[in-house]
Amino acid sequence: MFNLMRSDRRNAQRLIRRSDRAIAAGQWPAALAANEAAEHAVRAAIAAADVPQNQRVLGSLLYNRAMILERLDRADRAAAAASDSLKVYHDLDPTWGSPKLVRLALAGLQPQNSYMRELSQALRTSAEEQRYRMLLDIAIPHGIEPTEAEERIGQAADARSRSQRLQVLTRADDSNLDQDLFLTDTNLAAPVLAYQQLLAYGYRYTSADLDRVQTRHTEIRRILHRRPE
Repeated sequence: MFNLMRSDRRNAQRLIRRSDRAIAAGQWPAALAANEAAEHAVRAAIAAADVPQNQRVLGSLLYNRAMILERLDRADRAAAAASDSLKVYHDLDPTWGSPKLVRLALAGLQPQNSYMRELSQALRTSAEEQRYRMLLDIAIPHGIEPTEAEERIGQAADARSRSQRLQVLTRADDSNLDQDLFLTDTNLAAPVLAYQQLLAYGYRYTSADLDRVQTRHTEIRRILHRRPE
């Protein structure tokens, strides 16, 4: 499961299991304490070996912490943890949060793939074109397999969905909320669109995953709709 230093691996696994048991039992303070302790072990491992799997463990810890803190009615801290989790997963996501690139990543990242040629022709903005070129330059040499790409994309989309929801919940009265680029209509829809693409072209995720992010998106739109003009 982990690519950590041996002592850090044992310590992190022990603490993560402790946190998971506390979550299952609804013991939120104990879950939080074990989660935070596990982060120290994982960060020590990252300092020794900053590899993607270690980062993914950190992202998972922060993702779960957001849920724990929300259950403890610490919404602001939950939003911060969700944001930190997204930062970790976003850096690992070969599509950089762009649903248009999901099918490309799952196609195996082969330059001769016909869909890649079609996609390249369909990209209309310089930013999209730059992402496409970066995907070819970075993912192919580093050998990101389609199955790993699928998992990374899903994790990032899920983290993005949770972070968006908590940002809206904690900032519903913020007059500058509408100016936040993270919460534009396009970005709010991105997790749902990403999972739609994952279900259409991937194998790992199910309709339950799509339903989870769709439910969050619906809640976000409801909160934003209730905001005063």
